[in-house]
Amino acid sequence: MAKLEIFVSGVFGKTGEDAYQIGSKNEDGEYVAVSGDIYVKADAEAALKDIAPEEKKAPAKKSAPKKASTKSK
Repeated sequence: MAKLEIFVSGVFGKTGEDAYQIGSKNEDGEYVAVSGDIYVKADAEAALKDIAPEEKKAPAKKSAPKKASTKSK
């Protein structure tokens, strides 16, 4: 799956605020939206996290439990 990102697709007529969509950029630099939903920037960022959460780092390998010393004093 191509990397998803938010992009400006226009402006809201009443407020003049940028309108955002979520999609991926194709080879010629144009965006392909994954849905027809239109957002303000904060909502677009939140929706992007829901749609494509960042990959988490692989959990660190657990080391073998340390053996208790059995030396007698």
